[in-house]
Parts: sequence; C-alpha cells; structure tokens
Amino acid sequence: MEQKPEIIEVNTKHLKLRFVLFALAVVIGIVAFGIAFFQLSNRTEGYYEITAARDEDIPLYANGIHLFCYLSGKSNAIKADLKEAESIYTESLSRIYRLLDADQTYEGYVNLATLNEQIGQPVALPVELYTALTDAIDRSEAFGRNPYDTALRRAWEELLYLESPQDADPLHSPIQRERMEALAAAVREQDAVRLDILDATTCTVQLTVSESLQNTLQAWEMNGPVLDLGLLREAYTLKYVAGKLRDAGFTHGYLETDSGLKLLLPDSAKGDLLLYGLVNDAVVPAASVPVQGGMACCTLYTFPLEKEYGYYSVEGVLRHPYLMASGEPNTALLTAWVLAADGDIVDAAVEALTLMDGDAETAYSNLERYADGASFAAVVAVDAPEMIYTDAGHMDLIAPMEGFTVFAP
Repeated sequence: MEQKPEIIEVNTKHLKLRFVLFALAVVIGIVAFGIAFFQLSNRTEGYYEITAARDEDIPLYANGIHLFCYLSGKSNAIKADLKEAESIYTESLSRIYRLLDADQTYEGYVNLATLNEQIGQPVALPVELYTALTDAIDRSEAFGRNPYDTALRRAWEELLYLESPQDADPLHSPIQRERMEALAAAVREQDAVRLDILDATTCTVQLTVSESLQNTLQAWEMNGPVLDLGLLREAYTLKYVAGKLRDAGFTHGYLETDSGLKLLLPDSAKGDLLLYGLVNDAVVPAASVPVQGGMACCTLYTFPLEKEYGYYSVEGVLRHPYLMASGEPNTALLTAWVLAADGDIVDAAVEALTLMDGDAETAYSNLERYADGASFAAVVAVDAPEMIYTDAGHMDLIAPMEGFTVFAP
C-alpha cells in the first residue's frame, strides 16, 4: 500500500516581522564585517609585531625570536613600512640563521656546520660568520669561560629534552654520571678543541679536535658538532638583524628571544623590564628596572617561566641549560641578569653566562665590577629567593615588588 506523504506545516504567523529581522541581521553582519575589514586595512600609529616569511628550507629559523617595531604616519605609509620591515627581517634572519647553524649545511653557504664537517682542513668563512665566531671565542676567553664546551652542553641538552629527564639524570643514573664526567674531563683538556686563524684577510680558519676528545665522543656515540655558539648564537642573531633594521631606518622598537635576550633599537621609548623570581615553586614578578632605546638585556632563569622543556628538578635540584666550568648546571643561583647600557647584547649574554659559572659568593663578588659603569647586573640565589643582589651603585634603579628586597653584598 502506498505510504501517505508526511505533511510539513509552515508557520506563516509574523512572516513580515521575520523577514525584517532577517534583513536587519544581514545588514548588521555586513556592517560588522566592514568595520573589521576597515580596522584591519587601516593602519594607525603604534607597535606592530613583524613576522618573518615562511621558508620551507628552514621552517624554524624564526622560532623563539620576536620583532616589534613602532610605526607612525598615514595608513599607507605604515603599510609600506610593514612590508619593508618584514622583507628586511626575513632576509637578515634567514641569512644569519644559516651561517650560524652548526648542525646543517645549505647549498650556497659555508657555515658553522661546514666547519664542523671539515675538521683539520682550512675553511674560508663568510665575513659575518668569521667575525661572530672569533669574537665569541675572544670574549669567552676574556671572561675565563671555555668557548669549546659544545659536546658537554649538547649532552646535557639531550637529557633536558627527554620526556622523563629525571630518570636519566646523573643523580639517578650511574651511566649518565660516568658519561658527563668523561665528557667534562675531555673538554677541559688543553687544546681539546682549537680554532686557528690561518689568514685573517680571507677569513680562513682551521678547526682542530684532539684525539682524546674524538675518542671520548666516539666511545659515548656522540656524533654532533664539536663547535657551536650556544646562547651566543641568539645574541649575534639579534645584533645582526638589528644592524640591518637600523641601516634601513627602523630605529624604534625591539627584538627579543624566548631565552631571555632583549635588544632595544636606538630610538625606542623608555619603559620598564620585569625580573621574575621563584618563591615556593611559584614564578612571580620580583622587580622592575627602567630601560631606554639602545639598551640590551640578558636574563637567565634556572627555572621555566612557563611549563616548557629544557628545565626540570630532581631531588629538589634545578636542572637547566647553563653550565658551570665543572660541567654541571649551576645549583646556587635562580637568576642572573645583565643590562648593557651601550646595547652590546653579546656582552650582556657573555657576562650573564659568567655569573652562572660559579657559586653565589663568586657571583656576588663579580657584581662589583659594575659599580662604576652604566651597565649593571643582578642575581638571585637559591637559598635567598627574595633577595635581589646587585652592586651598591645601582641599587636605586631596581624597584622590588612586594616581598622582595634589593641588597648589595
């Protein structure tokens, strides 16, 4: 038997009112879209985050680095500046990334990875790489740091980024303890790694690795580079990019990295930087300091500001990327913070790493060298998390938050 079709009744009540409301909703939607489009297309004076263009060959080259530019003028002028700033940022960042990459080579580039692959052979470097590399070694040695501890730092990084690093920590794992001790001993040997300048005019150098270190690396199956710049790679990156921006007339804004480096372009407005502390396992604002255009800052935290890899604790001991000469992460300090008034971001990074290279008392004594200069530093120790130590001449520049005290040792 044929089934009777279901009859759908349409409610015709208030049909005209429904039509009016529908039309009104359409108009509101169009107006809202128009306002949003106008706001997006009409640029006004203010800070803009400049994003580097995507590059499939180096997809992570801008990861962890941020550029903010203050732009003014009419909307069309700001749009043009945004386009130019993005172009300069992309080109300069991608070039310096490739040059300072110690792990991967690129067609058309002689870079740090090239040098690591051609140990014992003369290599003519691009002038930017030659300048950064030799400068980093000179500065590190001037502060008594070992610039050739790459193998040891890489070994620690392998642990820091494990899913459960506590289980493989040297405090728990005899094998890892033996590994770290063997690497530290090999790296500390004289001329374990050496960079010889063969011809400064052609930027030709030769990287040499001792047989002892090579055997140690082979025994522990470490195949990575023997020379990289670590944190200084980011410092030289900011320096290079900032120079290109300044040359093009972009002088109002700042560059910063997730690792704690900040470089203010010369005409940036005055502002304040926050210093964070760790109290009862909670990250809290500890103090602020005024900054102005042209300054640079490096802040090293031995704890994560947010939940992130690269930091953990084992048996109450903080683990992080910043090693002492002993080859162990610093266990005495929570924070090392250096502000370079002259904008030397590399110097700020080297000095912050130097403050991390020892116990709290050594760090306190190192603060004295800032007493008569415009630059200054501060540290916070594990056993005194609410005390911010700096030199006596700069105490008034640090404004502590409630519960914190600024002190000159």
